[in-house]
Parts: sequence; C-alpha cells; structure tokens
Amino acid sequence: MKTMRVVLGWLLGGLLFAALGTTQAVLAARWNNGFGIAVGIVAALVGSMLLLLGVSVMHGTHDTSMAYARVEPDEGQKCRARYHRAVQWLGHEATTAAAQAWRWPLAVFAAYVALLIAVHCASPDVLLGAFPPACGDGQSEHCSRVADSHPHRNRDLSPLTIATPQSVAILAARFWIATTSRSQVLEVTNDFIHARVVSLLWGFADDFFVHVTCGGSRQEATIEVQSSSRLGVSDFGVNGARNEAFLLTLRGKQQKGAFPEGPCQT
Repeated sequence: MKTMRVVLGWLLGGLLFAALGTTQAVLAARWNNGFGIAVGIVAALVGSMLLLLGVSVMHGTHDTSMAYARVEPDEGQKCRARYHRAVQWLGHEATTAAAQAWRWPLAVFAAYVALLIAVHCASPDVLLGAFPPACGDGQSEHCSRVADSHPHRNRDLSPLTIATPQSVAILAARFWIATTSRSQVLEVTNDFIHARVVSLLWGFADDFFVHVTCGGSRQEATIEVQSSSRLGVSDFGVNGARNEAFLLTLRGKQQKGAFPEGPCQT
C-alpha cells in the first residue's frame, strides 16, 4: 500500500506540475514574457519526468523471477516489485527523496501561478484610443508623465521636439517598444501608441503611452510620453526610468541625424 501511495504521488505530482507549467507558459506567452514562458516549460518538463517515473514503475515488466512462480502475482505485488527495482537502480535515499521532494516545490509553484492568474485578472488591457489627459486619480506614486499638460514625476524632462514627419516619429517609437523586453503594442493610430510592458518575475503590467503632435512655427513633431502601473501603490521609479530611457534614446538618434528632416504633417 505504501508503494502504491508513493507511485500515485509521483503521478499526481507530475500531472499537477505539467498542468501548472502549461498554464504558466500560456499566460506568459499572452503577455510576451519570455522568462515566464521558460519557467512554465521547465515546470512542465519536471511534471513530465515525474509522470514518466510513475508510469515506468506502474507498467514496467515485472521481475523475471516471478515468471517461474506457480501463482500469478497480483497487481500490488507487481507494483511493489517495480518499486523495489527503482530503489535498487536509484538507491534507497534517492528514491525516498524523489517520492517526497516534489511536494514543497509544487506548493510554491502553485502559489506562484495562482498569483500570476490573479494579476492577469486584476489588470486587464483597457484600450483608451487616445493619449490620457493626465495621470489618473490615485496614481500619484505609480505614474510618470512627460507632457506639456499636467506633467507628473517627469524627472525634469520635457517633451521632445523633432523636425520630422509625424509618421517617422511614430515609427521610431514603435521600434523602441519592439526592442524593449516584455513589451507589446496594444493600439496605434497616426498620433498615438499604447503599449503594455510586463515585469520580469511577477508579470505586473504597466501601460506605456506615446503621443506625437504637430505644431509650432516650423511644424515640428512634439513627442509626449506617459507610463503608469496598473496595480500597486508605488512603482519604485520604474515608470520614470522608462520614460527617460525612451526620450534619451530618441534624442540620441536626433543628435546623430537619424530622423529625416521635414515638416510634421498630420
């Protein structure tokens, strides 16, 4: 009976690991999180190994010495024989450890996946269709905005002005987003981009907005940006750092003459 419990434990643990790993990989893939996908795949592989170990003991060929017995051994005897062969192959300590070691990692990983599911459910994608007029209510500590109207936690940065067509500025912003880890464009128009950026470990989502307008005597493109966290009280400066990195990258390209000159046209 003890042997059967051990083998069933392997099978159950393997099934749960495989299911949770697959769930983790699917959730991470939906939000373009490569690290989360890798974690899910590793967990699914661990589950597959536990399943194979349990199945091999349950369905392996019974000991040849039993073939000469006058009484056909029952399934319990066969299972015990296969378990003992596994003990001989792995060693008693390794087999005992394998029978029990999966429980705590499984509990921790299950809690991790449950938290990821809760994060996904609590922070769905909300499409605005336009650049936000300001950081929202209650976002004082997890929003950064570099704009002409209602700037907030802007690190003394100002909107970037470039003498280039609006479409070129939008294309440059999209390229920066595409080359930023765990980011994905959600909506884009002629003058507006809304992207999602996900944190590495826990998958918390931030909204990243870019706004390009045309104006001034030289008809230049003005680039404004806002980054805000969907959950939490403080962003620990992540949103401000993201805005700064974006604007400094585009300013560096401007200084190198990477933007074709021309009037900004809507």
